[in-house]
Amino acid sequence: MMDHEKVNILLVDDQPAKLLAYEVILKELGENLIVAASGREALPRARAARFADASLSCSRSLLNAPPERAFLRA
Repeated sequence: MMDHEKVNILLVDDQPAKLLAYEVILKELGENLIVAASGREALPRARAARFADASLSCSRSLLNAPPERAFLRA
């Protein structure tokens, strides 16, 4: 098996049980899981690193403003 550079995966959910479930399932990938409990918490993390993937699920979304949505799409 070849070694590879770990990628960052951003997980965002405002429901702690779901966030924990995602972590438990995805930790087997061996990648860097970066977690946030809200959109507001996720933005600084998203700005601080490059991500191979992001999973966002926030029922009380703080990402309704166009600048935040545009940043996460970029």
